[in-house]
Amino acid sequence: DEIVAANDSILFPLMSVFKFHTALAVLDRMDKNRTPLDSVVRIKASDMHPDTYSPLRERHPGRDFSITIAELLRYSVAHSDNNACDILLEYAGAVEKYVRGLGIENTFISASEKTMHDRIENQYLNRSTPTATARLIETFFENRLFASKYKKFLIRIMTETSTGQDKLK
Repeated sequence: DEIVAANDSILFPLMSVFKFHTALAVLDRMDKNRTPLDSVVRIKASDMHPDTYSPLRERHPGRDFSITIAELLRYSVAHSDNNACDILLEYAGAVEKYVRGLGIENTFISASEKTMHDRIENQYLNRSTPTATARLIETFFENRLFASKYKKFLIRIMTETSTGQDKLK
């Protein structure tokens, strides 16, 4: 394999791209624990941070609710929902450690969406090189990281995205 990359020594901010990293770690945990995609979790209204992009919060304003993990993943990955991402980030645990366990270096994930929202400079805490991000995507598509039902689900929600219609799906 030959890789040609420009500016690959620079760690670029991942911004919402880290939602993919988080989804991988969530699905890996689900696979290890044999947790079905339709498993229901209870979300407290207090978990829905205000003043951040969140179609999930808009759908369930000011109240506790139940939702499947699959739907949380869909909100996070396909709709770029910041609250869903933070709930999944907590569920997944150490996302950066998971990514490193796949052999992907030069990726740093230490900030939640809330942390990034609280201070604008925190948006630069989650960062990666272009090659590291490309390798992670390649690793996902070319290897068996978890059961195929989880992989097929993630591919489906990635292609069904409703945000960034002018971006690569």
